[in-house]
Amino acid sequence: MKFSIVVLTLNSAEFIAPCLESIAAQSFSDFEVVIQDAFSTDETINLINSFKIQFPSLKLNVCQFRDSGVYDAMNIALDNSSGEWIYFLGSDDRLFSDKTLELVSNQLSSNIDVLYGDVLSPHFGGRYNGKFTIEKIFSQNICHQSLFVHRSVFKKHGKFNTRFTVAADWDHNLRWFLDSTIEVVMVNPV
Repeated sequence: MKFSIVVLTLNSAEFIAPCLESIAAQSFSDFEVVIQDAFSTDETINLINSFKIQFPSLKLNVCQFRDSGVYDAMNIALDNSSGEWIYFLGSDDRLFSDKTLELVSNQLSSNIDVLYGDVLSPHFGGRYNGKFTIEKIFSQNICHQSLFVHRSVFKKHGKFNTRFTVAADWDHNLRWFLDSTIEVVMVNPV
């Protein structure tokens, strides 16, 4: 399996459909979707199950476990994924185009450990956030929706530290970004 797309849900019925539709529309098909749901009480699971029926060829694995927050949920999903490359997509996010995974796959090589690019979001006022340097990563985090991380990075640097309730992704990004043995590549926007 090339990619594991991890989506976390908790009462995400309002926006999960566009997220899953953007995944199902991908021209590249060597991926799985791992949904970690923290026992939603709305229609989230019903919508996901309907989606599985509508797109039977989509490799969609739903895990329901109690978690102690977003980073614990990310760790649980990591444990339940099998892809070579891990990609975290918010349940209220969408892939940029139906060629996103194909374009990313074409950029990957055996010497790359992390590949990232910009994200487009009204939350950030448009495009976020260009090439990162050591100085920049100490003041700004790389958005997890822009990161494709090889599974070996998690083996080397561990999973997300759940002691950090707000910035465990930043902590994790700092660990691998500052490791000179990790090959990090930024994809320039098209």
